[in-house]
Parts: sequence; C-alpha cells; structure tokens
Amino acid sequence: MRRLLFILSVGFILGACSSNDQTDEKTLETTPQNTQTNSTDNALSDEVVLPYLEIKDALVASNLEKARGTAQSILNKDSFTDIEEQLMAPLERIAHTESIEEAREAFFEYSQLITDMVTEYGASRTMYKQFCPMAFGNSGAFWLSAEKEILNPYFGDKMLRCGEVQAEL
Repeated sequence: MRRLLFILSVGFILGACSSNDQTDEKTLETTPQNTQTNSTDNALSDEVVLPYLEIKDALVASNLEKARGTAQSILNKDSFTDIEEQLMAPLERIAHTESIEEAREAFFEYSQLITDMVTEYGASRTMYKQFCPMAFGNSGAFWLSAEKEILNPYFGDKMLRCGEVQAEL
C-alpha cells in the first residue's frame, strides 16, 4: 500500500511540475520577450555610437584634425534625432577648437552625455565604461570604448594605458 501511495504521489508531483513548465512557457510567450529585447529596440543606433568612437580614437591618437573633422561631419547632417540634438554643444566645441586640450575637455562632456544615454537606452553593441583617475588635474574622467583594452583619449600616447574598466554596458 505504501508503495502504491508513493508511486501515486510521485506521479502527481511530476504531473504538477510538468503542467507548471507548460504554464510558464505559455506565460513567457504572451508576455514581452524580455527587457533586453525591448532595450535593444530602443538602443542608441550606430549613427550615434560610431562617431563617438571615431572621435575617441582620434583623441587617443592625439589627432585633432580627425576629431574635428568627425565632429563637423556629424554637425553637417541634414536632420537630427532628439538624441543627436543633445550632443550638439560638445560637438560644436570639438569641431571648432584649435587645441587638443580643449577638444579633450569637450569630449569629456560628450562622454557624459553618451554614457547617460547608453545607460538609459543601451547600445547596439557592448560598451565599456573606462576611467582615468589622473585626467584633468587628477579630477578623473571617464569615456566609453567598444573594447576592454584601455586606450586613453585624455592623454593619448603620453599615458596611453592609464585607466581601468569600471563597467560593461
């Protein structure tokens, strides 16, 4: 009799687990897929992220002309999204500066805006928030990179590897 009760109990439990799995699968099918999919739909496009990375790379190479040219090409677009309009002030400064130091200061402002946007909307690629504690007279500054490797846009080849990865976004 005990054996029969045991077999019936196990059967009941397995049946209940099986029906819960089916319910969970049906529930998952009717609810939004997941927040990652939804955030990807709202992610910053490559039209916003790639120019940022180009300016970062130009500053890593201490190439003011390339940084200015990339900023100017963004400003020369015919139309802008609401997100792009928020980036105009630092891009104007980068495009029209005569000094690499001023471009790097404007880039820090640009990085703050882009980082806030990536944090809120996500990005179409993995981004790494990196930080250099020595930038701007030891005040510190961060930037985003598509690679984990530290290539510091605030010092270029003077202190190329100064920094650390703070977060993966």
